[in-house]
Amino acid sequence: CWTMVRGPRETMVLIPLAAVFKDLITNDPVGVSVLALLPIVPLAAVRERHLTQSEFVPTVFMVAVASLCYHLVYMVMLTSLGENVPWLQSPLRVLLPAALLDAVLTPLFYLPLRWATTLTESRARLRVVG
Repeated sequence: CWTMVRGPRETMVLIPLAAVFKDLITNDPVGVSVLALLPIVPLAAVRERHLTQSEFVPTVFMVAVASLCYHLVYMVMLTSLGENVPWLQSPLRVLLPAALLDAVLTPLFYLPLRWATTLTESRARLRVVG
């Protein structure tokens, strides 16, 4: 959600940091989450093009797509590392529920983050003008 509000520039810095931290606090191989989160940067860049008047609906859609991409890449990486990944059960048990849950939870994070971003940007503009 952060990447959809703040854009791809901040995303390129935050993704590796968040991913390495996630790998360090879990039992996952370090670096797998970095690779799994990489598709989020181009998705944030696509959303930046403002293909519609609304920013909220494309953001929810991009969060769902990013969730699917994350889990697919994560599963591919775990498979390549020799882990047993249940590919036949994963679409209904992991991929779709995760994408749906992320899309449903997006408003809880998007709206306050959008408000805070708008507030800080307007204050920064006032400092430059004043």
